Amino acid sequence: EYSPQFALRSYVFVELYAIPIRLAKVLGFNKVQAFYCLRGSCGLASAFCEASFCDAVQCSCGTRVAILTLCFLAGASGMFHSSVAVLPSTTCMYAVLLGFAAWLRRHYAVGLGCGSFAVLLGMAVAAPMFVPMGLAALAPQNLGFLRVIGIAMLALLAFAVVPSLLDWRYYGSRWPVWTMGNHLLYNFGVGGGGVGADLYGTEPWTFYAKNLLLNFNLVALLAMPAILCSLRQRQLTLLLIPMYVTLAMFTKMAHKEERFLTMVYPLICLSAATTLDTLLCGAEKLVGLCLRESDSAPKTQTWKASK
Repeated sequence: EYSPQFALRSYVFVELYAIPIRLAKVLGFNKVQAFYCLRGSCGLASAFCEASFCDAVQCSCGTRVAILTLCFLAGASGMFHSSVAVLPSTTCMYAVLLGFAAWLRRHYAVGLGCGSFAVLLGMAVAAPMFVPMGLAALAPQNLGFLRVIGIAMLALLAFAVVPSLLDWRYYGSRWPVWTMGNHLLYNFGVGGGGVGADLYGTEPWTFYAKNLLLNFNLVALLAMPAILCSLRQRQLTLLLIPMYVTLAMFTKMAHKEERFLTMVYPLICLSAATTLDTLLCGAEKLVGLCLRESDSAPKTQTWKASK
């Protein structure tokens, strides 16, 4: 990916992860300690993003949904191992957590900025995750068309033009290097012997289903019907749609890797929390109805007896 022949990744991504490594060197840490410093920094970053996401869920969807989401995020093995991985997919997951938290708080400019960062510097396939947010931001009562265009231009400057100039220096190229463009061309078959990403193997459509069951168990099963539980809440429905679209897109692709799904992990936890909350609400109503009937039955019998 970092070969000058292909130039598929931006060195800006590496420089971001190099910050804690350089700090560790200043403090006199050896390589092993610097490694754990990097992993710890990733863990803290993920914890901050998850806390921000759950706080926004609490404001929009209620306390119980937020608590359930937090429990699923904290307990899922998928979140545990992906949150500290030095991978573009993990960076996209951070962006999804912060971007969707901003969306729930109606801070569309921040949300679009996170989405632009994920798509332009992380993985281009993260784009479907942020399309509904972009459409919502276009509404006049939110940002409107002109402001969205302005944010898009700033994002292109910050996350495409500037990195291209920096990568120009790092790769020693004669021209500015647009790594995301190279990455897209490569995966569409222009590089890698003409087969693109398929060069590294293909998997059946069941690959991601098995992966989700391994990483989330019952949570993955609870997440699937969540869209049916959110139909009465328009914003929640829009929030969950990207998960289904992205899962369908990755399932359709021949080349599959576990890390590709990392960006949808937060929405799987939110979806499962939504489904479980709906089930609990139904159970509470049923129990309440049974209690009311049991309370009214003795009164009726007593009234008849006295009469």
